[in-house]
Amino acid sequence: MKNIIITIITVATLFLASCEEEGVVCTTEFATVNLEVVGDSLTDYFTIRLITNDTIRSQETPYKINNGNYIYVVLTDGMRKELEGKKEPFVFKGEIDGETVISEEYTISANECHIGKDSGKDKVEL
Repeated sequence: MKNIIITIITVATLFLASCEEEGVVCTTEFATVNLEVVGDSLTDYFTIRLITNDTIRSQETPYKINNGNYIYVVLTDGMRKELEGKKEPFVFKGEIDGETVISEEYTISANECHIGKDSGKDKVEL
C-alpha cells in the first residue's frame, strides 16, 4: 500500500504540478480509472476507445495489492482534454497468453480537471 501511495504522489507531482484554467482551480491529483483483478495476473491488457476504435495502452505498471490481487489502469487523466465535457464508451481487454479473459465496458467522462468513471466495474474475478 505504501508503494501505491508513493507512486500516486510521484505521478501527480510530475504531471500536474498545478492546474488553474479560466478561474477553475484543480487538485494536483492524477486521476485514473482502475480495475482490480482477482485470481490471476494478466499477460497483456489495453483499453479500446470505441468512438475511434483506438487502442490505448497504459504506461503504468500494474500493482499487486496486499491480498494478492492486481490493479490495472483502464484510463488516466492523459485523456482529460479529449474527453472534457463528454461521456464516451471504452472497453478494457485483459488477456492471459493471448486469450481474452476480461472484456469490460466503461463509460468515462471528464471535466475541466479530471476524468471520472460513470459506469463500469471496479473488480472482476477470473
